[in-house]
Amino acid sequence: MSILDDMPFHLARIQSIAANLKLGNILPTIYSDSINGFGYASALFYPDLWLYIPAISVLSGLELIRAYQVFLVLITVITAISMYHSTRRMLTNLDIGHYYHFSPCRFLTVEQQLSVLATIVYITFPYRLINVYFRGALGEVLSFVFLPVIACGLTEIYCDRKKRWHILALGMTGLIYSHIISSLMAVLCILLVMLINFRQSWQQRQALLKAVLLTACLSAAFILPLIEQMQSNQFYYNTKNPFGSLADQAIKVGVSHSSLSLLMVHFIAISLAYYCHCKLKQRQWYPRIALMTFITLYLSIMTTSLFPWDILAEIPLLKYIQFPWRLFSLVTYTFSILSALVFLHL
Repeated sequence: MSILDDMPFHLARIQSIAANLKLGNILPTIYSDSINGFGYASALFYPDLWLYIPAISVLSGLELIRAYQVFLVLITVITAISMYHSTRRMLTNLDIGHYYHFSPCRFLTVEQQLSVLATIVYITFPYRLINVYFRGALGEVLSFVFLPVIACGLTEIYCDRKKRWHILALGMTGLIYSHIISSLMAVLCILLVMLINFRQSWQQRQALLKAVLLTACLSAAFILPLIEQMQSNQFYYNTKNPFGSLADQAIKVGVSHSSLSLLMVHFIAISLAYYCHCKLKQRQWYPRIALMTFITLYLSIMTTSLFPWDILAEIPLLKYIQFPWRLFSLVTYTFSILSALVFLHL
């Protein structure tokens, strides 16, 4: 395995946790063996809860790189399990079987077939594999475990009478302890869902509030020190932007960036989604396929220079996404669901 991009940083974190555990320091805030012995407080900004798993393996005598590889395999297995069960439960909440009057496989229900297909696409999606094998983005790799749980949690609140709001809270808590930037993107998506479904959100306000409070309590061990540090000190990211603006980091496409051309791109995306919706109604397909097509297409557009990131640059917290192409994490999920829904119709 080649050591590229973020991997040395994460390997050092695992090694530091193992070293501190050996000394009896169970919750190290400052990794004293980092930076040539000067120490580094990366635990204040990078959640390390799940890194205790490979750290314990290292402490047990396993070579560092081998512990990392075993951890990646474990994450992949858990991601597949999470995606399958969360998707199956979500599709049950959405009453998907009503739109599929046939079952290509008599051994599995429609929900199970769709979940298997979506899981295969999800764990093999290029962006996830790039994070594993090229970027070494361990936090984002971990985030793929919890994105399906969050989506399932939303349907539990909005579509299921039992209102299992704790599923959303557990999904968000797991995501916060995996990757803080992915958590920010998930929160923005949840707020958008709440805004679009404002009337229903108001009706389900108690369940949503309970989910927020439980998430806040469970993640306080990481969130509160993070907020305290951000408010009390000036850091490099506060004064400089080493990666450039979101517009600088967006994927460049070879078209004019005039306002008219950008408007046309978004108009085409919306028109395509509406066209799909009309065709689906004619064929009696699952109508939310049109919505999933629009979301997937629009999120993909948002990773490029076709989206007006310059206009949104001043929105608080949005700059912390750093790279618009991080939205491919969300595309991975929506495309997986979309692929399964379409494939079973063919």
